[in-house]
Amino acid sequence: MARSDPDGLDAAAAALDRVAEDLTGDAALVGPAVPVPGFAAGTAAAAWEDAMVRAVREHAGHTASTASALRAAATSWRAADDDAAVAFAGRAS
Repeated sequence: MARSDPDGLDAAAAALDRVAEDLTGDAALVGPAVPVPGFAAGTAAAAWEDAMVRAVREHAGHTASTASALRAAATSWRAADDDAAVAFAGRAS
C-alpha cells in the first residue's frame, strides 16, 4: 500500500504549481499558425487555436486545483496529528 506524508503532499503541490504556471505560460505563447497546405486555414484554424488555448488553460486550472487540494490535505493531516498529540499527551499524564 502506498503511503504519503504531509511534507510529501506539500512537495507534490509545489511541483504541480510549477506545471500549472508552465501551462499558463505556454498558452500565452500560442499565436496565429502559419497556414499549412492541406490543413484548415482562416476561420477554422483560428477556432482550432482558440480551442487549444482554452484546453491548455483548462488543464492549468485543473492542475492548480489539484495542487490546492493536496496542500489542504497536508494542512488537515498536520492538524489531525497535532490533535492526536494533544489527546495522547493528556492521557500520558
